Amino acid sequence: MEQNKNGLLFEQMNKISKVISTLSENVSQADVVDKISLSVARDNVKKWGEK
Repeated sequence: MEQNKNGLLFEQMNKISKVISTLSENVSQADVVDKISLSVARDNVKKWGEK
């Protein structure tokens, strides 16, 4: 019974680790997209100002 509980806890820990990894990757990707969007917007404003 105790071994069964430990096995279930181990499985849950693995699932939680996968969720955290996935969330971390998604947040990082969103941050990169935001930075690129801000960079493009900044460049467009510079070009518009130079006209």
